[in-house]
Amino acid sequence: MDICETCSQPIEVGAWPWCPHGRGTPQVIDDTILGGEVLENVADQPITVYSKSERRRVLREHNVFEFVRHVGQRGSDKSPHTTRWI
Repeated sequence: MDICETCSQPIEVGAWPWCPHGRGTPQVIDDTILGGEVLENVADQPITVYSKSERRRVLREHNVFEFVRHVGQRGSDKSPHTTRWI
């Protein structure tokens, strides 16, 4: 068991090595789409997908990109969250 040089608290296995110390919790983001999602404008016929990874695969196979709207900050057309693509 290690001791923190800053606060002299014992650091256990699985604890954060930074002050304040505590336990980390595993976070899992669910990939499923409950009930499915119908993609109507991708191919000739509607396609139903049941996971986010399946949706990405179908869009990639049909060379389709999800719509991204550029929204600038108040009073400007610039945003720190978007970058120039070309």
